[in-house]
Amino acid sequence: MLHDVCDRRKTVFNVSSLDSRHKKYRKLLKTGLNARVTQEYWPLLQSELKVLLDGFADNPKEFTKHIRRNAAAVIMKMAFGYTVTENDPFIKVTEDTSKISGLAMAPGRWLVDYFPIMRYLPSFLPGTGWKLQGEIWRQQLEGLSEVPHKWVKKQMETGDFIESFTSRYIRPNGIDMVDAEQEDIVKWCAGGLYAGASDTTLCALVSFIMLMALNPPIQSKAQAELDALAGKGHVLQPSDLSKLEYLPAVMKEVLRYAPVANLALPHGVTQEDEYKGYRIPEGATVIANVW
Repeated sequence: MLHDVCDRRKTVFNVSSLDSRHKKYRKLLKTGLNARVTQEYWPLLQSELKVLLDGFADNPKEFTKHIRRNAAAVIMKMAFGYTVTENDPFIKVTEDTSKISGLAMAPGRWLVDYFPIMRYLPSFLPGTGWKLQGEIWRQQLEGLSEVPHKWVKKQMETGDFIESFTSRYIRPNGIDMVDAEQEDIVKWCAGGLYAGASDTTLCALVSFIMLMALNPPIQSKAQAELDALAGKGHVLQPSDLSKLEYLPAVMKEVLRYAPVANLALPHGVTQEDEYKGYRIPEGATVIANVW
């Protein structure tokens, strides 16, 4: 449903490892997000952290909204050089695309996932309402990859733009644009950053806050580690993160206890296999249970 009907086969999450794009995606994302490059975004993280903490202080009941805005603001600036504002429409796009993707990928919900040939059925036949729904979702999801990318290109044409993942890799030498195929690679990688970072970050941080509220002794111990390193009432710098031990362990336990997705992305079996007496035929779809 998501792959073909909604036309999301080129996303970094859905492309097959056998597709030549898979290697190109991995290479570009590794180049654009390695340890050295991420240090360039520390000032951005610090400035957005201040906005997040001010939001917590001013309206703590809306903590989920503040986290969603923070996640979107960071990744939109990194991927597209776009500055998120209050009640920004791009935040709404993030929410909608996340919901649509979840519905379209729901295991067992769509018969076309098990009988792919059904996607060729004409939409006027009874029982093919899923095709109309898929077309609606396709148009909505297109905004996730097309709208931000076109916005960056328009800003670059005027010369008034903020350097970002997209601008850096569609004009790598600062003068000439890459060819259409490479630009498409950059577009899908940037869209993957946007889609992958915003909702998962929100889920992880909301789980963290709720679990800390339920486990005050753990929260106190993590706070004590922060206070000992930075001083009470002070905020750590990104360069201090490597000095922490207890808090990273707590975050890992949060992700183990409450993973952002209970089920992993579907994977296709490339050759017949056997696991604990169960035959797994070539071409079968395997969905790992994360939780």
